[in-house]
Amino acid sequence: MAENPVRDETNLLLSGIIDLRAHFEPKKLFCVLLDTDIEGRISETNEITYSDFSNAINKCAWWISSTFADGPEVVLGYLGPPDIRYAIIALAAAKSNHKAGPFLMKI
Repeated sequence: MAENPVRDETNLLLSGIIDLRAHFEPKKLFCVLLDTDIEGRISETNEITYSDFSNAINKCAWWISSTFADGPEVVLGYLGPPDIRYAIIALAAAKSNHKAGPFLMKI
């Protein structure tokens, strides 16, 4: 194994990279979510670490596994604002051997 395992990510899937970074650098910033008020001004920021993101993916994967039958027959979708929840569901579905896809709506 390399001296710094966090940098040895070349052969890992995305969920594995996130888990590896969460293990070795749990407080490293993954992203910052911005909340806006009704007028569009930034009212609050939420910092998401790799540990937070990994935990959310793992909890969602556990829920998917305990709720739906095993296997890729079930296609999961997320219908809501385009935010970090879509990434969490997509990665959790892959971890739990399910498919995830967007709902496409024509208005």
